[in-house]
Amino acid sequence: ISSSAEDRDVWKYTLEKALRSNNPKTSNTLLAQAQSLCTHTAQKAVLTKVRAEFHLANGNAELAAKYLAQCPSQLAPFADTSVRLALPHLFPNNNKRSSTNSTTTAAASFAATLTPNAY
Repeated sequence: ISSSAEDRDVWKYTLEKALRSNNPKTSNTLLAQAQSLCTHTAQKAVLTKVRAEFHLANGNAELAAKYLAQCPSQLAPFADTSVRLALPHLFPNNNKRSSTNSTTTAAASFAATLTPNAY
């Protein structure tokens, strides 16, 4: 029995752990760690998008914009991104959301679209 690429899914497991964490600092640290574990450009792009969603869900639009700017246009089209970043400024009273709930909902829903062996 021989195994190769045993570490190919480590980034996904670290991502899942980050999304399950109730502490935003821990989640952010784990997201950075997951990104460093990526071996392919597609994996890094997905992680960058998830990090952007995480920061947007936690009310940090400036940091979310930084990560969205690094995403390929297939994952974050400019028109969609610009509207999403403008919405908190258009509706300032509606941008206070539960960090645990919003993080799980926004980032996890995107991460859930990943197929197990797609990357």
